Amino acid sequence: CIPLVCCGLSFGWTSTIVPQLQKENNTLGMEPLTLDQASWLSSALSFTPLFVLFVFGSFTEIFGRKRTGLMIVVPFTLCWLLRLFATNFYHILAAQILYGMADAFSFLLAPLYITEITAVSVRGFMANFMLFSFQVGLLLGYILGTVLSYKAFTVVGLIIPIVYCGGVLLLPESPVWLARHNQVDNAK
Repeated sequence: CIPLVCCGLSFGWTSTIVPQLQKENNTLGMEPLTLDQASWLSSALSFTPLFVLFVFGSFTEIFGRKRTGLMIVVPFTLCWLLRLFATNFYHILAAQILYGMADAFSFLLAPLYITEITAVSVRGFMANFMLFSFQVGLLLGYILGTVLSYKAFTVVGLIIPIVYCGGVLLLPESPVWLARHNQVDNAK
């Protein structure tokens, strides 16, 4: 559930960093964000998934759960890189939109994969663990945003998708997806 930790972390990043960027002498040395710009940055995480969920659902069927899980690394990583090297509002807005896409991917894929690989007896626990993972990421974002500089927080955020990528490589493909794609022997 590392992608859901990433999702929570991004919401925490937004909550703690955007107010810093509204100050005259902000860390990035850019024009202070206006109230409207700050609003766009905060809402981009929530409205972007509305436009991409339908596309991402088909990705899980076409490419498989594991490969789709690897695809999530791209928008997560690009988002943190954009944040790291941002020099204006539009860079950060693009990062927020990418993160909204990654959120959509994550909240679609995590329950699907967990349902397909876990025994019925632990599915409820695993479903709760997904929400718990998001909340841990959110809390981590609040803490890191309070104690770390903009750049340090962003570098920490960049490390998490890289660790996640390594973890996904170790996971098996969903047996349900394998069976649907005539790979029954691999599904066993």
